Amino acid sequence: MPSIDLDKSDVVLLGDLNVNMLMNSTGCMKDKQELVKFARTFDFKQLIKEPTRIANTSRSLIDLVFVNNEHRISKSGIVPLTI
Repeated sequence: MPSIDLDKSDVVLLGDLNVNMLMNSTGCMKDKQELVKFARTFDFKQLIKEPTRIANTSRSLIDLVFVNNEHRISKSGIVPLTI
């Protein structure tokens, strides 16, 4: 079975995971806890800290970027766009 040696590889996991990672979010806590557990287990850090979806009545952080070698990332964040 193929495997990745996380100590020797730079891994980036990103996407719209539909799990709101904002500190005060009220969404599905079980999903959030599972994602945090996964990240801790494999020593991943979530880089994006600001809301990635902003509506008139809500804000959420669902577009996530996890990395295993945070020290190798020089800059991360969101690009403010309006559609």
